[in-house]
Amino acid sequence: MPEWCENLAVNCKLLFPLAVRRQFFASTTFGMSRSVVWLQGLRDGNTDVSRTGMARARGEDAAEYRLGRLKHERIKVPRNDQLLDYARSAMRAHGPRKSVLEVEFLNEEGTGLGPTLEFYALVAAELQRRDLGLWLCDDVHDMDSDSKELDLGQGVKPIGYYVTRRSGLFPAPLPPNCPGFEHQIKLFRFLGTFLARCLQDNRIVDLPLSGPFFKMMVATPVDDAPQRKLRLVSDSSSFTGSPSPADKNNQLGFSLADENEDQSSHEKTLEEVIAVENPLNQVLAASVDSGERQQMHSWFTGVLDEEDFMEISPDRARFRLELKKLVSEKDAILKDQSLSEDEKQERVSALRLHPPGKDVQPVKLENLCLDFQYNPSSKSHGYSSYALRPGGDQTELTLENAGDYVNLITSYCLNNGIVRQMEAFRDGFNVVFPMERLQMFTPEELCLMLCGERVPNWTRDELLLFTEPKYGYNRDSRGYQLFLDVLTEMDPSERKAFLQFATGCSSLPPGGLANLHPRLTVVRKDREHAGTLPSVNTCVHYLKLPEYDSAEELREKLMAATVEKGFHLN
Repeated sequence: MPEWCENLAVNCKLLFPLAVRRQFFASTTFGMSRSVVWLQGLRDGNTDVSRTGMARARGEDAAEYRLGRLKHERIKVPRNDQLLDYARSAMRAHGPRKSVLEVEFLNEEGTGLGPTLEFYALVAAELQRRDLGLWLCDDVHDMDSDSKELDLGQGVKPIGYYVTRRSGLFPAPLPPNCPGFEHQIKLFRFLGTFLARCLQDNRIVDLPLSGPFFKMMVATPVDDAPQRKLRLVSDSSSFTGSPSPADKNNQLGFSLADENEDQSSHEKTLEEVIAVENPLNQVLAASVDSGERQQMHSWFTGVLDEEDFMEISPDRARFRLELKKLVSEKDAILKDQSLSEDEKQERVSALRLHPPGKDVQPVKLENLCLDFQYNPSSKSHGYSSYALRPGGDQTELTLENAGDYVNLITSYCLNNGIVRQMEAFRDGFNVVFPMERLQMFTPEELCLMLCGERVPNWTRDELLLFTEPKYGYNRDSRGYQLFLDVLTEMDPSERKAFLQFATGCSSLPPGGLANLHPRLTVVRKDREHAGTLPSVNTCVHYLKLPEYDSAEELREKLMAATVEKGFHLN
């Protein structure tokens, strides 16, 4: 594949629709065998677009064009508090492999797509736990009156159990001597492998990462290193024309061994990648002098800007902007040639900081009694303060050194404090495929590919068009019509709960219901008693729905079914 093909996709995104770039990505990233199977699946999807019988039925003459199948490797994990540990072991063992990973839960009958998607959903929920200390959070704002108990798949958890931020998840700045720092580095490495496997196996995962995080993911520079060049991976061992008996029942087990990873094998040279047009470049570079902690350069250095800082940490970013404004006013006064020295000093002494709020009076910066330390906004981060430069705990923040403080706090929040976490993330990601392959997408597009439509939205017409009533129901059946009414009236959280129950994933694929495959099929279930609940086969999106007397009863039973856990015969 000529290198200019990727260069066009990366540098001329506007020339190619997302669908075209996704086809190029899937055809050139995961190896020849996956490319062939993916293209066959794309063809099958295109032939299954008609509901009137005009298109070919799947399988009638598609089989004669099939060249083979991918290997599927199956593991079993427990549904308990050790799930995250088992997931880490699974990714260490299966991350580099080209076969498709399937997951079953111990002591449950379910197998295939449904349990696999639920495994990814449960792991994503575990990664959002506040006690892991991975993500930037606020112990005060995150516990406000708008907060509520959450059930992300492991039962209802109290307020504050998960990190929930409107802006999404972003790595918490951590000093290297922070308690548990090495464990958090390993978790970020696992996260990289986990997300890369989601892309490789085409699994949607509802992990609410922030826009700036996706911005860093797609910003990986393409260098001349041989291991990062565009290539087709030769992986014929994962591609078979016909399944062997061992492949049909391949259940791979593993144990929770100690994670003694050779960190030295993952170390890479840190690159200086600073875009000239970024207004924070000077801020990020200014902290490199003999009196301050040196700026650490990585692939994402200079990628994040002031808008990202405001999204990541609004309170700190607003204070930083007020300081910059104060410093600019001071510099303008000192450069004013029409003023005498005494007048300059008098005007500089009169400068005040204007905190947000209607009734808050302007205050002199020195009266705030601040120093050159970063104080995390949550106890879950494991430290109470970090000196932004040697002796920072003894350095008072004044108008004279406010510019240095702005540089240092920006550098720590957007670079130095997260560089090891993000390097570990990239190392883990590259175990599956090179992360610079994501450069052909925008942050918003990557979010859609990984997380799907995180706020499910549909209309009654769309439900009527993209769901299939069968075996006891037709489009005019009263029970099916009540089902459409109930789904149409659901709020976003209820829609996510229903999708998790019916498909194993709480998000819709890009394009919404139209791209949900297999289509959601609704069949009639015998109502053995008044308490009979709907049930589902998630692997084929097969909803078994009793016919209830009213929409209110249907809604009650359907929402009750969504909180049931486990995959059992029904």
